[in-house]
Amino acid sequence: WGLRWEYDQPFKDKYDAIVNIDFRWDHSIEPTYVRAGHGDPYEGNPAFRLGSNINYVRDQRFGDTAYRSDYDDLAPRLGIAYLVTPKTVLRTGFGIYYVRDIGNATFDIVRNAPFTIRRNEPANTVRPNLSFEQPFQQTGAPTFILINQFGEPSSYVNQWSFGIQRELTRDMSLEVNYFGASGVHLRRLTTYNNAEPSDAPNQNLVRPFPKFGGFQNMNAPSHSSYHALQARLQHRFARGFTLLSSFAYGKAIDNGSGIRTTDGDSLTPSNNYNLELERGLSTYDFRRRWTNSWLYELPVGKGKRFLKAAPAADFILGGWQVGGILTLQDGFPLTAYCSSGAIQNGGGSCYPDATGINPNLPRGEQTRTRFFDPAAFINRGPIGPKFRYGNSARDTIIGPGIINLDASANKKFTLTESKFVEFRTEFFNLPNHPIWSPPGTTLGQPNYGVITGTKIDSRQIQFALKLVF
Repeated sequence: WGLRWEYDQPFKDKYDAIVNIDFRWDHSIEPTYVRAGHGDPYEGNPAFRLGSNINYVRDQRFGDTAYRSDYDDLAPRLGIAYLVTPKTVLRTGFGIYYVRDIGNATFDIVRNAPFTIRRNEPANTVRPNLSFEQPFQQTGAPTFILINQFGEPSSYVNQWSFGIQRELTRDMSLEVNYFGASGVHLRRLTTYNNAEPSDAPNQNLVRPFPKFGGFQNMNAPSHSSYHALQARLQHRFARGFTLLSSFAYGKAIDNGSGIRTTDGDSLTPSNNYNLELERGLSTYDFRRRWTNSWLYELPVGKGKRFLKAAPAADFILGGWQVGGILTLQDGFPLTAYCSSGAIQNGGGSCYPDATGINPNLPRGEQTRTRFFDPAAFINRGPIGPKFRYGNSARDTIIGPGIINLDASANKKFTLTESKFVEFRTEFFNLPNHPIWSPPGTTLGQPNYGVITGTKIDSRQIQFALKLVF
């Protein structure tokens, strides 16, 4: 919830400048712990005793909320449009947008101590040894703990743009824009209690807290930036034809692209002590993307330019529309991972060592079995401790790009003034061009540098017949 102030009408001066101002204040409602009555470990209820011998400290600094509220989330927005000539418009704007946490982020916060605690208890398959009366068989501290920063600031994004729009003809316009954005205090999982680089036989011996394993922490250490040049050519539907062509050339950089591995990024950083080493291309970065969509109505038959008085031609050729969507895009970045010699920091990523070779091969040398140069990385170089952090960067491999064409054709058969039959045929991946899945990027695995599948199916054709009445 929050408050928002906005002028009912945009301000317009005598020089044809239009200004929109939006003052906004946001406030996210934090999750609040609700006592259920029986078995309340949060209050230390003796009806539910943990076998870990961990004492929980609770005082007035921490209420029943999962984190402290942030009350200074101001989000002003400004937009200006200036009419240079009757056919040319300049536009610029700036805005701050606060990010709402996804469900998993909140879930990770409320499932940590003291709200909950996790343990792994081995079960006896011959004689059952776990029950609701005695669920914990082991003593001592748990090896994996979830923590969170109680007073983290809210995540937000700054966005700004500047562009020019030009009317080329009565039905066609061209738009060119610069767009920028920066993300601040973005959520990410990090790991504490990391082991120090060493040759120790047991890495737990060189952890700050040797009796524990990894501490998975939900906080807001990430930041991002994006800059792009965007162009759009649009032909509004007129004389049976419409076209929309968009091109973007940009670059996205961050030190963490998501909270979960389903975002395509690693779950946690490699080295929690230096998060700036994670700075690199965003996992969702693509350098160039060009999309085109069109629809063309054949000018044949009744009411059209050609053969308007020929019933046979109208029945066979009239009423046909053909369209398509063409997409060309560069690939997304990928990260190489090592398979041995890593510091086991409780879920942290394992980066290999870089050899100084560019992993990205020229397009003519890329194959399914050698998409990038595998010699660009090694598990661990000969210098340094056996267990240490790798020196390779994040997201240095550019994955397969996208070339795809979908097409359609449809025709209307008029029955009466209000009834007609529509025949449609649609082609997905019309040229049957493969869009490859990313290659394997873990050293030592059989699929390292090898593409083993595709992202979409082969060409598909479907037909449909629809009666409209």
